[in-house]
Amino acid sequence: MRHISIRVPWHDSGWTGCVCKKPADNVSCLILRRVREQRNDDVEKKLAGKTFCEIDQESHPPCVMERGGFMAPFEFTRNLSHPYSKYSDAHKHILATTFRFPSYSAACLPFAWMLTESATKKAEALELGFETELEDRAHEAMGFSTSWVQTKHNQLVMLDTFFSAIQPQKSLCFIYAKRVPLVEDSRRVIIGVGWVEHVGNSAEYRYKEKGKIDSVLWERPVQHSMRPNFKDGFLLPYHEVLEHLNLHPEEDPSKFVAFAPDEHFWSFS
Repeated sequence: MRHISIRVPWHDSGWTGCVCKKPADNVSCLILRRVREQRNDDVEKKLAGKTFCEIDQESHPPCVMERGGFMAPFEFTRNLSHPYSKYSDAHKHILATTFRFPSYSAACLPFAWMLTESATKKAEALELGFETELEDRAHEAMGFSTSWVQTKHNQLVMLDTFFSAIQPQKSLCFIYAKRVPLVEDSRRVIIGVGWVEHVGNSAEYRYKEKGKIDSVLWERPVQHSMRPNFKDGFLLPYHEVLEHLNLHPEEDPSKFVAFAPDEHFWSFS
């Protein structure tokens, strides 16, 4: 059994499954590369405050795939495409596939477990059925090499092993951010803690025809027990502190303490 830590971007409305109220003012989330490279402030300004369900996928802010809606009290879906399907002949048969974001969940993927070099080491140490020859064949079919595990069999070996250790009602879920307002600290900052309630099953990509490579989505939804009423988990009151400082600008922000995890907390997502 393992606990899980999940990285999220800063969100000015509490990660409730909506576009930020003031998107352009949110500079803390820009520490994440995907957000920094893909955020469109002009689009987000027009959609400020709207839920992810109210807008089409093309207008979703990039924080959606960075777990920016982990406190959303509703379910929504998004079509995910294989990252190589647009330019790799060996992946062109793989179609965009619907991924379900349940309420109060985060789409998690263990990047370190999907790097071929570290995957083979973990597989050897844990005596898993990882087959390196399948990866060699996949690279031959692709015509280029990559650092990531490519074949369905090996992906499931690694993903199933990882997520099998995250046990509902036993594993804790630590939410953290790399940057939040008022905190000048390079360490990870705890956002909230709760229990893992459910771990979603694996989902295979759809195909338009039989191809040389089969693949699964790496993301799996992890539902948690954190709620606004603090009944079975909690969020630290960063937004309340910011609101208090807006009402009392003379307040010294150094009196507020930020909580950062020690090195023994593992970052899995």
